[in-house]
Amino acid sequence: MKNIPMNFDQLFQIETCRAAVGCPNSNLDAGYLAADLEEIFSRLDFTARLRERLGEEPVLLHHIFRVSVSGCPNACSRPQIADFGLVGQVEPQLNPEACTGCGACVSACPEGAVSLEGDFPSLDREKCLLCGNCIRACTTGAMHPGEKGFAVLVGGRMGRHPRLAYRLADLARRETAVRRLTDLLKQYLESGRPGERFGAFLDRCGIFSEVGG
Repeated sequence: MKNIPMNFDQLFQIETCRAAVGCPNSNLDAGYLAADLEEIFSRLDFTARLRERLGEEPVLLHHIFRVSVSGCPNACSRPQIADFGLVGQVEPQLNPEACTGCGACVSACPEGAVSLEGDFPSLDREKCLLCGNCIRACTTGAMHPGEKGFAVLVGGRMGRHPRLAYRLADLARRETAVRRLTDLLKQYLESGRPGERFGAFLDRCGIFSEVGG
């Protein structure tokens, strides 16, 4: 994993998984997006504005806004417990004419989302995590990549009251992911209370209920 170093001189941390340096499971490059996300914090003058809101309150670890980017649903950089997380996804598509019915895609799916019906694979979209294992296992190109994008996760945290992040979107394009973070940071900086964690801010403002809906 690679981190943009966390210190109390900047009140955010961006973490990426091995996809930034090459990983066989990666669906999308996590590294190139990390630079875009860091630029958002700079453009919003995030650290200075958050420090101003903290006033005389000492900076603690939980004040650091954590962003995590993973290239696939293995999620090595733990986006599920970050304030804002992105997970690389790819949607499998099937070309029946190229399929030999070998079953390699079935064996490659740990979720049991792929099964053989007759001589051809069938995909259970409810079970599929969009990880791309079946695509990489296919030797004929019958199972091939369709749409690519990021799952957008918000509000994860550890601490006294741990909680996994809420899923805001699937297969979001790069520009959509950037816009989501920008909008959320603006709301947090404008309406957050002194010392309020990002997840608590989302709860108070009802943003989680909007996500759930």
